[in-house]
Amino acid sequence: MNKRKTLPVGLQSFRGIIENDYLYVDKTEIIYRLINDYKYIFLSRPRRFGKSLLTNTLHEYFAGEKELFKGLAMEHLETKWTKHPVLHFDLSSCKNHDKENLYNILSTMLKLYEDKYHIEQPFKTLGGRLGYLIEQIHQIENEQVVVIIDEYDAPLLDIMHKDKDFVDSLRNVMRDFYSPLKSKDYYLRCLFITGITKFSQLSIFSEINNLTNVSMYDKYSAICGFTQHELETQLRDYVEDMGKELGLSTDETYKLLKDNYDGYHFSANCEDLYNPFSLLTSLKNKSILNKWFESGTPSYLIQKLKNSKIPLIDLENYETKASVFDAPLEENSSIIPLLYHSGYLTIKSSYKSIYTLGYPNKEVREGLSESLFSNYLNLDKEYSVSTSIKVQRALANDDIDEMLEVTKSFLASIPYDLHEKREKSYQLALFILYNLIGEDMVCETRQAVGRVDAVVKTPTSIFVFEYKMDKSAQDALNQIDDKGYMIPFRKDGRKLFKIGVCISSEERTISEWRVVEE
Repeated sequence: MNKRKTLPVGLQSFRGIIENDYLYVDKTEIIYRLINDYKYIFLSRPRRFGKSLLTNTLHEYFAGEKELFKGLAMEHLETKWTKHPVLHFDLSSCKNHDKENLYNILSTMLKLYEDKYHIEQPFKTLGGRLGYLIEQIHQIENEQVVVIIDEYDAPLLDIMHKDKDFVDSLRNVMRDFYSPLKSKDYYLRCLFITGITKFSQLSIFSEINNLTNVSMYDKYSAICGFTQHELETQLRDYVEDMGKELGLSTDETYKLLKDNYDGYHFSANCEDLYNPFSLLTSLKNKSILNKWFESGTPSYLIQKLKNSKIPLIDLENYETKASVFDAPLEENSSIIPLLYHSGYLTIKSSYKSIYTLGYPNKEVREGLSESLFSNYLNLDKEYSVSTSIKVQRALANDDIDEMLEVTKSFLASIPYDLHEKREKSYQLALFILYNLIGEDMVCETRQAVGRVDAVVKTPTSIFVFEYKMDKSAQDALNQIDDKGYMIPFRKDGRKLFKIGVCISSEERTISEWRVVEE
């Protein structure tokens, strides 16, 4: 049996992966098409989705490092292998800084190239220095320059909720840095920029109006992330190894991985994509791990969720138009574009210019709920884990009474100032809890006859909940019957339970319930 190549979990150096014989899932055919189709390119993808490895691969390609591409598609596609000088700026290190620190970091990046090419600068501004650097390197090397900017939006994303003057001061530093790029067309072979948010959303690149945003182009959709085909070919051996470790068949292992890490779509006709970091981590450890959230949900996102006018329970199957994805990320703008570009929501389906969004997979649904448990409900993480385990065990045993007793304690533990005396606020708390336990839950499911408050599905049972504020549990059950909420599930084959729940606005928790099995 051939020795398995080591999986490159978290590695971003293309050279390091190739020279140390790690597994590289070949993306070079897509890369070749992209850089020969366009000169000024922008690509947005969620964090930990392979953007840095992509930019590093581009760096080596443009630098003419032909030997690194042996055995890959690029080896046969490229015939010239021109060596271009490459200016590569990684802004991931520029997070949570004020304007002085940001200026100094960018200045240091420029100084490294100025020293490398022995260039004496006549300019003091960042933009002036970058423009002069490009011109001088072109003259020295007699080849067009390639500029690669990875995570261009990193300096701004986590501080967007702060004082406007503070945010604007950082934005102005970045605008100055990027300002010469449009005017240097003659000297540039390629400008490639990546980020989480679209460039139009942060009002930084207003001068660079010739960037082609390929983020939602079908033909480049798989340039980051892994497809099902890649999983079944280049990664199949690792899937089989994981299945043996877990005592699962290969098909069962594929389903497990698909449920947890698949489901991302970045264009109307994009095939399903797996989060590469999560998938490789899972395959390497031969277990399901929610590693995507280890770096934490950005503080800006939590703040935006708290202030959002869109209820969290409405985010699944949320319909919007393509224009929303370009909405500026100002304090009062919609939460939807940020959730989409950050990877918390993805495209589920589309019709013309209308997109239906939803959570891509279990990892995201559960990870976001865990963050919301502590950051939104102000409850301890250990308590959230304990509560979710109790609810999950009760649901597995069809013990609705125990499940609702635990839920009753959970609702009563939420700080008083977070409660609103209306049904929706309690639905939100339950939505977060049930998402955390990993069950298939849908709140306010639309049916022909009305909207079901909540549906929870386990492998053996389906539970249909109706909540009533300051009314009887029987009133809630009557609505389930009167509206025919159970009808769509009667051919499913699983056990069916209808649950009427009364929530007391005075007690701030569940006061009674009734359970009927059909």
